[in-house]
Amino acid sequence: MSIEFRCSNCSKLLRTADNTAGRQAQCPDCGALTTIPGKADASDAGAPPPITPSDRPFATGGSQPSGRGPIVAPPELDVADVLGRTWRLFVDRMGLCIVAALLPTVIIATLSFALRIFVAVIQGVTRSQTLTTLFSSVVAIAVAVVSACLMVSLIRVFLKIARGLEASLGEVFTFDAATLAAVLTSIVFGLMVSVGTVLCIIPGVYLMVLFYPCVTLAIDRHLMVGDALSTARRMTEGNRMNLFLIWLLSSVGAGVVNVLTCGVGAFFTTPFLLLLNVVIYLALANEPIGRVAR
Repeated sequence: MSIEFRCSNCSKLLRTADNTAGRQAQCPDCGALTTIPGKADASDAGAPPPITPSDRPFATGGSQPSGRGPIVAPPELDVADVLGRTWRLFVDRMGLCIVAALLPTVIIATLSFALRIFVAVIQGVTRSQTLTTLFSSVVAIAVAVVSACLMVSLIRVFLKIARGLEASLGEVFTFDAATLAAVLTSIVFGLMVSVGTVLCIIPGVYLMVLFYPCVTLAIDRHLMVGDALSTARRMTEGNRMNLFLIWLLSSVGAGVVNVLTCGVGAFFTTPFLLLLNVVIYLALANEPIGRVAR
């Protein structure tokens, strides 16, 4: 069940879960805050007009809600609950999670190997150090771009897994405007965290927590860099210490597993951390998290 209501500022038709009544929701279009009405209040106000494609510009079809639903003020994150839900989802969909996380790595490794052979052939034919350096630079940039696009698109797969929807590995190869926006967001986010870490480590950790869900926001809600960062900052408000604890526990835990298994554990910890990232995002966005099959 869900509640449909209009933004008090721009009249955008919004839809959210029925357990969010009374909370503050942020319109994804104009950014205005609106109190979510209860079901009775929504009925008294009259049923909203029929929903048209323009009301849900990023809907996947049918009566599914838009990917840009209102951002509801999140409750305080329960560290144990978030980690527990992620673990249960991971165990339930382990095969898909591992294959999905491994696919970009295999593609990037294969592409890098093929391009290195190409550069070696160019070097042998031309005997020119300048051309070899030029081609090597182009290859490095190409691999970096493809890698970024694949890793960002991978978020789509894990979002569907976390939402309890059918996920396809083919979505890793979905490249559109949202992919570009998410790649740019990840570059800006990475630079901010890197600079903060170099300065004194603590600023880097703070910036990472402050803008934690920005890349997922960009790919899921089709937001540009500035909007993704500002929305992420609002979403993490009141939960930054819990986000830090989740990051610390998961990072240390994954590191220990990887060391004890001589790196083999990375096949499991990497997809788990990817799934954890989107579960955190859904929890902050007050979206339902998929149920584990019984």
